[in-house]
Amino acid sequence: RGLVALASRALQEAVAGAVLSKVHAAVGLDEAHFVFTGAAPIAVATLEYFGSLGLTVNEAFGMSEVTGPASVTLNDYYVPGTCGPACPGVEIRLEHVPGRDKDDEGEVCFRGRSVMLGYLRDEAKTMEALDAEGWLHSGDTGKLVVVKPGASPLLQITGRIKELLITAGGENVAPVPIEDAIKTLLPAVSNAVVVGDKLKFLSVLLALRHVPDGDAFAEELTGPATLVDPACRTAADAAKSPKWQAAVQAALDHYNDKLAVSAAQRVHKFAILPADFSQATGELTPTLKLKRAAVLDKYSHVLLGLYGSAASAVWA
Repeated sequence: RGLVALASRALQEAVAGAVLSKVHAAVGLDEAHFVFTGAAPIAVATLEYFGSLGLTVNEAFGMSEVTGPASVTLNDYYVPGTCGPACPGVEIRLEHVPGRDKDDEGEVCFRGRSVMLGYLRDEAKTMEALDAEGWLHSGDTGKLVVVKPGASPLLQITGRIKELLITAGGENVAPVPIEDAIKTLLPAVSNAVVVGDKLKFLSVLLALRHVPDGDAFAEELTGPATLVDPACRTAADAAKSPKWQAAVQAALDHYNDKLAVSAAQRVHKFAILPADFSQATGELTPTLKLKRAAVLDKYSHVLLGLYGSAASAVWA
């Protein structure tokens, strides 16, 4: 019986390998020994999707000031959503600031031979980034996740200090985890921007998935965005669709009831934007990071619709 089970498992693995090898070739990764992602956050759902195809995508975190990566996930010590342990020769610590950071979080700081000595001819900027003990302050917030007793903790990035929203009630809210949760619940959404700095409640701006058109996007929806209401061809159609309104509200209700850890993190309103984000249209940087201020400026009229005259606090 044991030999039959082994033979059956070997056959299953051989068939799976034959099928997946064709998938790997179709996406151009049939000769890849290692697959890495960096420069911008990636959703856990995306990592799990590639994992289902037999492709482990290793997430790296680093900066030019650290001569590249400072931490990276490893195939034999892999937890989706983390950036792995510190690279050899690099130390990582968290600088916790009460009132700004959650109890187990803080600003991610690095120290080691790979950390820069400073910015050329810019002492003020150097002193801002490097403290007296040689720790480089990244500007990102994170936590250290212990998975195995005695093993190095894994770095998990939770947000960016400059992106923290401080509500009118004085609550600090990291927008990125909320945005990631909403995108996971709504695969039709390409980009989400949580708004609420200096305001009484949170709202979210939603950019749907559009057909690519050169460096930007066409008006037509694509992929999961065509399934919510097949009658909707564009985001303008979706914004007026009762089916879309119900789908988005259902996702927000699920987030608010199951995932929001405090009343301040609940999302009360939403708006569907007319187009997706791109570098060409000014919402993304060359490394595809979100330019929040640019989005808020571009869609100031949308914020007025969500908050009325109180929206002016966003630009104060």
